[in-house]
Amino acid sequence: MRRNYLEVLSLLFIDDYPDLMLLAQEYLEQRGKYQVVTATSYEEAFSLLKSYFPSCLVCDINSPITPSYRFLKTLREHPKYRLIPFLLMSDSGDFPELIRGLSLGADGYLKKPFLPQVLLQEVQAAVRQATALPTSVLLEVLGKDSARLTATEKKVVYWIIRGLSNREIAQELYISKRTVDTHVRNILGKTGLQNRTELAHWAYEQGNHYSI
Repeated sequence: MRRNYLEVLSLLFIDDYPDLMLLAQEYLEQRGKYQVVTATSYEEAFSLLKSYFPSCLVCDINSPITPSYRFLKTLREHPKYRLIPFLLMSDSGDFPELIRGLSLGADGYLKKPFLPQVLLQEVQAAVRQATALPTSVLLEVLGKDSARLTATEKKVVYWIIRGLSNREIAQELYISKRTVDTHVRNILGKTGLQNRTELAHWAYEQGNHYSI
């Protein structure tokens, strides 16, 4: 699934309450830059992750099948999925639940019921946080491990990881958005990555490798 290789953010929504998932899916996809895939169990979610790499995961804490804490812990220990932004949902608002989730690596918490606008804000904040790297890390990564990228492609990667859209990158580099789109295609093709989230994870891994 490569629809999200440019500016579309992909969301994996895990809940056994279909009405809430449908509401979130319709609201986000109507905004044009979100692709929402849903799962009603963590087993289904794991199966989807084999072929689908989301920009963000949103899942319900209370599941009769697999506790979300176990699911979160498993993802945080997995080398491929450990940096995917992860938002927890709960209808209880229990403070110990929140503390436990955050201590295991959750990036945010939503109390049900919530407005779709709140979901959108939380997803955007989680993705921004996940793709923000210190400038020193960016320069080290782009200088040492991206010789296969052209000078312009390195600049595009820099601004992608800083959280800019393709249109904003075009303004920074004084080129057209279509040209930026082409650069992004080439970058993802050269690195074997699928989307911006994977690109940020790659940069984090390179940064860790060089012990910055």
